[in-house]
Amino acid sequence: MNGRYALPCLLFAFSAADAQTYFVTPNDTLNCVAEFNELRIFDIYQENVSGDTLQLDWSAVSVDLPVGWDYSMCDFGHCYPGVPGGSMLPVEPIEEGFLGLNIMPGTTSGTGEVRVYVFDVNAPAQGDTLTWLIRTEDLTGIAETGDVRFTVYPNPASNLLTFNLPEHGTGKHTVTMFDALGRTVLQTALTADYTVLDLGSLSNGSYALQLTRDSSTLATRRLVVQH
Repeated sequence: MNGRYALPCLLFAFSAADAQTYFVTPNDTLNCVAEFNELRIFDIYQENVSGDTLQLDWSAVSVDLPVGWDYSMCDFGHCYPGVPGGSMLPVEPIEEGFLGLNIMPGTTSGTGEVRVYVFDVNAPAQGDTLTWLIRTEDLTGIAETGDVRFTVYPNPASNLLTFNLPEHGTGKHTVTMFDALGRTVLQTALTADYTVLDLGSLSNGSYALQLTRDSSTLATRRLVVQH
């Protein structure tokens, strides 16, 4: 993996220029590939450029996904089943909020589109419509390994995170944590059902947790760190 967590997204369009209190990165529209039998996380960030604490809310505009796809949305501070709309935790100056679309297509092929509107509650007319365009593709050729039952809590987390893998079976299990730029910030072997991770040295923000057994990726989860 070379220390990076690569998301199979391609830039599609330039971000909207009418947002005055935050700047959208990498773009307001993503063209994404979701692998069969894999969870994929596609993030769009909102950098606070206002100089003040920013409160961002978001609402669903449209959701058009194939029947059989499992999907959810995470924002800065919360994760939701489906795409219902929500409110982020306050975003301090220079920091970033985010909206992350989580897609698990299983074995169902197809294409889909999700659109949401994100806005500063003090300037709701100056928001951005964010769009995810998703298609399926069998990138790995690896057969489905089945659902891996594990949990991480609390989420958001502050200093300590509990990782629970009740049915770990055989093989070497490792959890790796990546920051928003794909850099490895933490990696540890799981030697018991419950493992406690110390997050005290990490900055506030969004991270990805990847569970591997030997050299195979089993699952990925979203984590927000908020000290």
